[in-house]
Amino acid sequence: QRVPPLTDHKVLLSWNAQLLSTLLHSADLFDHAGYRQTAVNLGHYLHQHFYPSSGLYRVSINGQPEGQALCEDYAYLANAYLDLFDAQQDRVWLERAIALLDTMTARFWDSDHYGFFMTDDQNYLNSRHKDVYDNAMPSANGLAYQALLKIHQRTGEVRFKQQAEQLIGAFADTLNQSPDYYSALMLGYSQSQQGEVGAVQYACEG
Repeated sequence: QRVPPLTDHKVLLSWNAQLLSTLLHSADLFDHAGYRQTAVNLGHYLHQHFYPSSGLYRVSINGQPEGQALCEDYAYLANAYLDLFDAQQDRVWLERAIALLDTMTARFWDSDHYGFFMTDDQNYLNSRHKDVYDNAMPSANGLAYQALLKIHQRTGEVRFKQQAEQLIGAFADTLNQSPDYYSALMLGYSQSQQGEVGAVQYACEG
């Protein structure tokens, strides 16, 4: 009969994008069609709810999307779209991932020293910060790097590979000093050298 704890009803884009990828991986591991369909439904919802023509929103409160998305939101969602493409082979997800990365590059890319800034809004504190260190969630630059490599593998477009090489090069000294703090970047680099690990493999420019 105790009063239940408060429920946080806000919906975060980045967290749900990670959930989408987890549902798809779980669907493969457990051969669970329900997980797969839930992931597809979630992908359509995120695209329709958080992605107007002006750019991504970051959070939805009481069904109302709010706030300018950060780099991590773009990186997480791009990887989720690529997972949907792998699961369905529907090019709409690949095209959406490409559009996300192009917008992310236009908004956050450091054209002088490479890598992605956290935000393009000068009103944010530490707006020139680059999220590269993995905490409870993988870093934005780590997942952006993985997405660039995946899109190159699936399309053969050289510009994505070149940008991925610029990104990893920008943090090379940091990675050499403490690689265990940057697992998202290290995973991407391993896949760039050894190939992706998973049931779906790409070759011959997609």
